[in-house]
Amino acid sequence: MNKLSGGVWMDRRKAVIITLKEDRSEVKTVHSGIEGSHRIGGDKKILSRFGRPFSNYEQKNERQLTHDLQDYLTEVKNELKGMDQVVLFGPADMKSELEKELRESMHPVVKSVESADKMTQNQMLAWVKKYYSATSVGADKLAPMLSK
Repeated sequence: MNKLSGGVWMDRRKAVIITLKEDRSEVKTVHSGIEGSHRIGGDKKILSRFGRPFSNYEQKNERQLTHDLQDYLTEVKNELKGMDQVVLFGPADMKSELEKELRESMHPVVKSVESADKMTQNQMLAWVKKYYSATSVGADKLAPMLSK
């Protein structure tokens, strides 16, 4: 593990970024700020008195969500600068979205994208350490080690 390696556990609410270098590790959390259900002021009245729509609130909400997601992914991507390789894991689709962003920029190298349940911070750190120790042993032994 001579390279600056790391892992990112992420869902829509937060990303936990774990950095490993030799014998030390660092953990940082980035919160997305994305709300479950978005409400824009004046959101309750969709139709005018004569049945015509005032505005398309669904489109406004969708644009706001897209903008918030892009800001979140950019913030996480900025935290990964300086890393040589990273493994992405977590329960949601966000890890795949981040993978697309990172593959476009070509840095850091995405080693793998794995599904994982919710975990404590210590479990995430142990998972990332186990991943990199397993990959140094050999890819054929990786799957059984991570499933335990």
